[in-house]
Amino acid sequence: MVPKIKFGILLLVSILFFSNCASKKTITNCKTIGKVVDLKGKDGCNLLIEIGNKRYKPIFQVPKPELENEALISLDFNQANGVMSTCPSESGSILVNCIKIIKNPCPKFISINDLPWLSDLKQKMRPQKITYYQNEMDEDIFVLDMGKYKYLYNCKGILDCTAATDDVKSDCYVKFASMKNGATLFNQ
Repeated sequence: MVPKIKFGILLLVSILFFSNCASKKTITNCKTIGKVVDLKGKDGCNLLIEIGNKRYKPIFQVPKPELENEALISLDFNQANGVMSTCPSESGSILVNCIKIIKNPCPKFISINDLPWLSDLKQKMRPQKITYYQNEMDEDIFVLDMGKYKYLYNCKGILDCTAATDDVKSDCYVKFASMKNGATLFNQ
């Protein structure tokens, strides 16, 4: 009888121990900063992730976000061993288990005409003024000033928010009011 009790206790302890181990999840926090480098069409290369002064071929173990060349990202990864490559520009492969886009690059522009979406909005909305800002997070923001309303757009032409000049407590107005040192692109 004693061996059966010992076996039962051992079995119960084993089940509790292994079920506790199985319930623990790997914690990822995306703390490594990197940059996307697009080398498609160059010497058998593709999209690479630059960390420090090395470039790696990413193998995604999580859903891959839409990555653009020069995008700033944060990620967690492990080295991938035994992966062959034809790209001489890469230092190896990495298994990406967490990735977040910090900032997608905006296209370079000299005038409103270099950004078709902004040129179209200027024609359709007829703003009094268009001002370009970079906020504290280094994001590019375009403000179309219509007098009573200010429309804040990101660099891709997506409306972020609308600030009414008589609603000074709204999140959008606070965001607009915090922007400094804008460059006037158009003034009617």
